[in-house]
Amino acid sequence: MSMIVHSEYKKLKDHLYDLVYEYEDLINHICPNIEMEYLLKFGIYEYELYKKELELNKLKFKLKLLQTEINHQNELDLNEIDKKVIDKYTEYANNLKNSMNELENIIKHKDNYFQLDEEDEKELKRIYKILIKKLHPDLNFHQENFKKELFIKVTNAYKNGDLEELKALYAMLPDEDIEEKSSLNELKELIHSFEIKIEKIKNEYPYNKLDLLSNEKEIGEYKINIQYLIDSCNEEIEEYSNKINEIIENQH
Repeated sequence: MSMIVHSEYKKLKDHLYDLVYEYEDLINHICPNIEMEYLLKFGIYEYELYKKELELNKLKFKLKLLQTEINHQNELDLNEIDKKVIDKYTEYANNLKNSMNELENIIKHKDNYFQLDEEDEKELKRIYKILIKKLHPDLNFHQENFKKELFIKVTNAYKNGDLEELKALYAMLPDEDIEEKSSLNELKELIHSFEIKIEKIKNEYPYNKLDLLSNEKEIGEYKINIQYLIDSCNEEIEEYSNKINEIIENQH
């Protein structure tokens, strides 16, 4: 390999290494922390809004069923109508319940996050970078099973911010330093692939909430906006409830 080709190869490999680390850091560390912060700040507000929206949608659907029965001059079977409403929105209600359980779990364990001080955080990232370079499958082709399994453990330790575990896994790394060469085109394709994946992550939730979470004024305005939507839902809920009660009373 000529010096020119070797120089380009090293530059591409280093760039790929940086991109792989950025990608893994985003999905295993940065984005989970952003999502946790977002849910702690807004989760209870959004849950309340979704709950009100569910209640409103159920009332709208019930009113539609009632009006259909009346238009067909059928006797109202309220139990059957309520059953249809429940059946239609069971999955939505279950998803809402799961969201609340997740939020409660995050609130319950919030003190377990961000346990590392600044020095330990730097050490965590330093070791992780080394292990990414040595073990990531996109940087090391045809890995034996031991290294594949080690990489999974490394990823989990990093997700959990477990510095001691990461140090132990680092100590398990084999001493050999054999690098399998890939072609320049393969490197370029991988670089392009990771650039696309990183860009996608940064344009989606939760990363796209980072600016919001960094601005106290916007945080306050967002909470006010959610509360406004909740209040609007409450007004509509009262309106539709009155319509339904009026229809039922007129049928008796």
